[in-house]
Amino acid sequence: NQPDLPGMPPPPTEAELKERVKFWMHKLYLAGNGLETDLVRKNLIALGKPAVPLIVEAAQTEFRNQPLPFHLWNVCLVLGGMADDRAVPYLIKRVDQVPERDLKQRPDWNYVRAFAALALGRIPDPGGAAVAPMRAVLTDEKEQHYVRRTVALGLGALQDEGSIDSMAKMLMDPKAPAIMRGGMALALGIIRGEKAADKLVAYLEQD
Repeated sequence: NQPDLPGMPPPPTEAELKERVKFWMHKLYLAGNGLETDLVRKNLIALGKPAVPLIVEAAQTEFRNQPLPFHLWNVCLVLGGMADDRAVPYLIKRVDQVPERDLKQRPDWNYVRAFAALALGRIPDPGGAAVAPMRAVLTDEKEQHYVRRTVALGLGALQDEGSIDSMAKMLMDPKAPAIMRGGMALALGIIRGEKAADKLVAYLEQD
């Protein structure tokens, strides 16, 4: 362990960290949508990587039965900002394991799924655990267009070359909504590389 720098406060104890996470998670639940929420997210991220398991635990317990998924998509933004792979299993569940009844009762659960996909794209995932479930959502024609779009962007950020053909197929589909086709083009641009570039050129050169 490295010694603390002169004048720097010591890191919080485990008990202190739990209390800080509890405090800011409660603030996140109470906050509206705006500058206050942004400040709360920044304070949670500032707690550092040791807080990640505690934030995930709070999201699974204290927020589990809340009627509004708004708070959970803010949790996804926090976890993406912390970029710790211990959050990956939780975020995968938020992408592909939301009960169908919840989606029917509250379609805005899809926003949680979308933000979880974007968060996964910000977290280095050496084992590739997030790729398969995200690919499944990407290619599911029953999914909401904006969910598939944000999943594509998450896969693009993960540099998933295995998704290039699926993205190119949707990009070339004239019946697909423009917002989804645009997302596929952007995701291919994020992946870069010769294969992704060829798909984009082919789209630009089509009649």
